[in-house]
Amino acid sequence: MRMIERTLSRFWLPISFWMATTAACLWIRPSDVHEYQLYADHALKWPLFHAWPHEYPMLSLAVFLLPRILPLAYRWGFAVVTGVCLWVLMARSQGNPAWERRLIIYLAVGTLGLFVGRYDIFPAVAAFFAIEAGQKERFGGAWVWSILGFLLKLFPAGLWPALLVAEWRTSGRWRWDRLLAGLGAGLASVAVQALFSRHAAFSSYRYFLHRPLQLGSLAAGLSALLQAGHFRLITSFGSINVVTSPGHVVALLITLFSGLAGLGVLVLAAQGRIDLGTSSLALLTLLILSSKVFSAQYLIWLIPFWALYAWRWQWLTASFLTTLGYPVCFLLAHGLGVIWLHWALWIDFCRDGVLLWGSIVWFLAQVKPSLPIPGPLTSGKPASG
Repeated sequence: MRMIERTLSRFWLPISFWMATTAACLWIRPSDVHEYQLYADHALKWPLFHAWPHEYPMLSLAVFLLPRILPLAYRWGFAVVTGVCLWVLMARSQGNPAWERRLIIYLAVGTLGLFVGRYDIFPAVAAFFAIEAGQKERFGGAWVWSILGFLLKLFPAGLWPALLVAEWRTSGRWRWDRLLAGLGAGLASVAVQALFSRHAAFSSYRYFLHRPLQLGSLAAGLSALLQAGHFRLITSFGSINVVTSPGHVVALLITLFSGLAGLGVLVLAAQGRIDLGTSSLALLTLLILSSKVFSAQYLIWLIPFWALYAWRWQWLTASFLTTLGYPVCFLLAHGLGVIWLHWALWIDFCRDGVLLWGSIVWFLAQVKPSLPIPGPLTSGKPASG
């Protein structure tokens, strides 16, 4: 009985969140779940697996097929499997109540209207477990988790440089073989897709490269601001996108700046002035802010890492603004007109700015003073000979 009471006291908050987000998503009915259902149904038609998701990596299909195991309508089944994935994430926290509270509250504020309507919790859990393993110096397991996440959604590959540097700091060796294993897994997934459906090869990569600036991206908001609010909204690639004259230039400059900032993060990690958790969250944040796409569900990638640190009002504000942009403004646009999509653009732009500001303040607080730090091979001892 006491064990049951402890379990209920620990999980009442995530269960309440799951019930609320399930109700919200069943009311909003996000189109993504219907899309997942179509992919699952097409994959099960003869010949089997002749159709693959064209905007997601190969292993995503396994997630889309999971609800078919359950004797439930697909939307309910998908809500259940996302809830199970969240439970797995929390079960690995080893009863850290502060982390659990921060995780669920950030999720509730930022993703209530979409959490069980997207599959992003699956690659997010894989990415989190990868860095958790790396912090325990279990780098083999860390790379397995990160590659698994990469085959679900591409973003966990952004953690690979941090893992490389962290292992070099620990062992004194650059494990390029692990990087090659990750790249090889990506090529193998492409080969499997091509074997069953030739047109599916590299489809997720082409999809990302060719799409325009999505409404929530930093580049979209900044280019619209530079053009004094004169921009067009178009619907393509399954989202609302922004068309402006300086859009491509702005996106390129943001990418270049983020690349330089990422190199700076890796230099600090190599010097031992930041730990693996800090370098990973910093790289992931840069990846999202420099991307042509910043959909609301991308917060799910960040929140497990945010929860490791003390409350940051900027992150909480960014979460609230994300929900205000989607689903609130999108629902208002559906009923009251497209002007609410313009509001969504500016709200998301404010969200991006607050997220950038808060992340910089957080990052600077994590950097250790500039002191002579022994290299990985010397361990502070003078070299002999």
